[in-house]
Amino acid sequence: MKKIMFKDRFGLTEAVLSGKKTMTRRILKCPKKFKGKEDLMLEFHKRPHQSFYYDCVVCDTDGHELGQLPLRYEIGDVVAVSQNYDRVLTELLTYENINNEAFRNFREWNDAQCFGVWDKAGLTNKMLVRADLMPHHVRITDLWFERLQDISDEDAMREGIRQSVVEYGDKKIVQWTYFGEKITTWFDSPCDAFAALINRISGKDTWDSNPWVVAYTFELVD
Repeated sequence: MKKIMFKDRFGLTEAVLSGKKTMTRRILKCPKKFKGKEDLMLEFHKRPHQSFYYDCVVCDTDGHELGQLPLRYEIGDVVAVSQNYDRVLTELLTYENINNEAFRNFREWNDAQCFGVWDKAGLTNKMLVRADLMPHHVRITDLWFERLQDISDEDAMREGIRQSVVEYGDKKIVQWTYFGEKITTWFDSPCDAFAALINRISGKDTWDSNPWVVAYTFELVD
């Protein structure tokens, strides 16, 4: 089973598990080698009668199509949400979860390891956890390709941006920011907040560089 990771530092895993985040964008990089060829480029094609780019093709420098870009996730995939083992234990060792299947699987594995979870790097590093031991999953429902700055305010909210309404006398001021950390900055639009968030995650110039991304929508399975 595949895994998908969200930044805990910005509260994105919690936003996914609470249903507040239902989209994610992943920056696309051209492969260094594809079908034995190098010096490649990506081309994005719209299908007839559709407004979004649903095809990403790998081409050689002469423009000859070599095939579709392989993606980490496809529509219909059920993917495990990565959490470190310590967090999984904290969540599953509760009364309401004590008898569920995810806890039983984790407990049986941990017992077989003679409580070996405590010696595993995945205790605090969710990059190293086993997908089959994760209790939460999402299903990929759609995907398309776009430039990062093409995101709409609506989709920015689905990325986990949150809204706050502050009343000053008879006036109401609406502002937006992202989850997690101690919030010190509020923004005038969901897209502005998302731009700040993606720069924190992927580097300060990411938004301005406006890379191609694959936009995934997903639904929480469990």
